[in-house]
Amino acid sequence: MRKIYMSAKCSDNFFALLEEDGMKDREFEGNIPSWFPDEHYGDYVMFDIDLDTGQILNWTPPTKEQVEKTFGKAEALPVIDSANLDEKLHKIFNKEKADG
Repeated sequence: MRKIYMSAKCSDNFFALLEEDGMKDREFEGNIPSWFPDEHYGDYVMFDIDLDTGQILNWTPPTKEQVEKTFGKAEALPVIDSANLDEKLHKIFNKEKADG
């Protein structure tokens, strides 16, 4: 197996965007989350990558609790009344164009 060992220092500049069910949902900025692999001390992203498959070899999927601690809990989406939705969207976007 061919591997590459990658380490990148972020020093409080770490940013992650969580996508669930195709929706970009929540963001996180700060130190590297504690559930990331290896002894990163909150400042380093460290991955071992299989060069032939692209697989991250030292990744362990985080628990739901770890993700919620990092990104916060997902909020329930508002219920959308789909009646006349096209008309409502048309009014919103036309108003934004007129205001812009």
